[in-house]
Amino acid sequence: MESDNPGWIRYRDLVNEVGRRADLDFDHARLAAEATTTVLARALDKKNRRQFLDGVPTELHDDYAINVPYDPENLDGFLNQVGTIVHRERDQARYQAQTVLSTMAEQDRDLIESLELPDYVHDLLTPPPVGGGLVAGATGHPPPLTDEELREALARLPLWSGDRRALMRTIVLPPENLDRVLIRLIQLRNEVGRAPHIGRQAPDTAILVVRTTNVDAVTRLDVELAHRVDAAVLEAGAGMASG
Repeated sequence: MESDNPGWIRYRDLVNEVGRRADLDFDHARLAAEATTTVLARALDKKNRRQFLDGVPTELHDDYAINVPYDPENLDGFLNQVGTIVHRERDQARYQAQTVLSTMAEQDRDLIESLELPDYVHDLLTPPPVGGGLVAGATGHPPPLTDEELREALARLPLWSGDRRALMRTIVLPPENLDRVLIRLIQLRNEVGRAPHIGRQAPDTAILVVRTTNVDAVTRLDVELAHRVDAAVLEAGAGMASG
């Protein structure tokens, strides 16, 4: 049960805000919050751990996972542990952890400032700075790609086209093959929290669109999703025949 104390971090408030900033659905935002909470608790000594866990919703931590004697020891260890839990590479693990911790710091600064945090954690307490289309800006949203970043991204995505507002890929396959591919693409939402928008133009043709709706633009999140789409199409066994 969540506390009525307005200074305490609220479960749904935190998860919803992490999802908004990181462009994740609720379940994947919850996983990011749980992972970051768990790993931070592991990084704290016993006194600070108890104080931290008393100030965050119980839904965000599993006592067994936290009590595993596995201190991350440094930033790389911290991000590796978060990444293992959320099944993301280091850059995205940092992006998610920084989004969670900066949101926590905004929602209950007194709690976070009362903790004796490892030095390496302090770098994760501010909203991710603008840079490289990877991390969020002052608004908490991932920034749009620049023209140069977009050109570089499309050079590595030969099956895609687009502009700074959206990336698009057309797939043309026999209908039964296309059905199988589209089912696989829809499953991406369960795996990573996002999936492409799919427009079925004809029985044998689909247009895929990826964009970050929060900023009405293409961000690094969309580039990563496009690469996942390409891998999923190949996984479905129809990549060589697609457009």
